[in-house]
This record gives sequence, C-alpha cells and structure tokens, in this order.
Amino acid sequence: MFDLHESRLLAIGRDGHRCVRCGVYVRAGQWPGLSVHHRMNRLRADPEWRHSPANLVLLCGSGSTGCHGWVHKHPDRAHELGLYLYAGESPQSTPVLDWRGDRWTPDDQGDRTYESKERRTLI
Repeated sequence: MFDLHESRLLAIGRDGHRCVRCGVYVRAGQWPGLSVHHRMNRLRADPEWRHSPANLVLLCGSGSTGCHGWVHKHPDRAHELGLYLYAGESPQSTPVLDWRGDRWTPDDQGDRTYESKERRTLI
C-alpha cells in the first residue's frame, strides 16, 4: 500500500507543479490552487494502489472548480485524456494526454514513460 502524502509529493514533482490538463503553474495556497486527483475514484480503486503515484495527477482547482472540477463534470471526456479511469482499468498501464499533447504513462516511482505526441485542443 502507498502512503498518500509521499505519493502526492512524487506526483507534484513528476508533474512539475503544472496542471496536467491546462498547464497552469500551481502551488498550494495560490490561485487557482492545486489538488492531486485520483484518476481511479478512491472508493473504486484497489486499496493496494489507491494512493499510488500512478493513480495521481496534479490538477488546478478543487473537486468542483478548475480542471479538477472539469474532470468530475465531464468523466467521459476526461477518460479520453486518461484523467478519469473506469472500473477495471489500471493506472500503471493507462496513459495520460497532457496539456502539451504529450502522451505518457505514470509509474509508481513518480516517473513517466513518454509514448507519443498528439497536438490537439484539450479543452
């Protein structure tokens, strides 16, 4: 099992203090704020990897504002970007398409493996 605090720090470092969806530079206590989002909902995720770095991404806003709010309001579109996972999907093998158009898969050590570049509007 993973410690949430340690995994949060790894995810924030991996994502470079930038919202994975829009690219805004975020720091705790500054607008628009940062939140570490569980790609697989905490209630559905396997307890063994619920808080793993692979299951976490940095987003601006909160669960109801900014890009974090957008993910929760648009789960199907967020799923296309790898920001929202359905039951049975693995965060260790499901890639993320970020604001730059980079497609990468996060791992449990706080790193990412790049797959390809896709240039398209993410909003």
